[in-house]
Amino acid sequence: VYTLVPFMVLPIYVSLEQMDRRKLEAAADLGATPWKAFWHITLPMTKTGVVTGSILVFVSSIGMFVVPDVMGGAKSALIGNVIQN
Repeated sequence: VYTLVPFMVLPIYVSLEQMDRRKLEAAADLGATPWKAFWHITLPMTKTGVVTGSILVFVSSIGMFVVPDVMGGAKSALIGNVIQN
């Protein structure tokens, strides 16, 4: 988990940095609770970062199981093969 965390955090961080903060201020002025502002403003505006991070983590994690299977084969039991079995 700790090796793949940066692949998820960095795209989300970039999405949050590019988000227009004035929309959150406008939601607060109009009476939205912080949770409603998060669900209706922050999450849709950062959806691309979440999707990008999810794809990066998924591809990397699949690679961590496929490469030992190809490299080790049936002759030796690597940790990826043991987890998979």
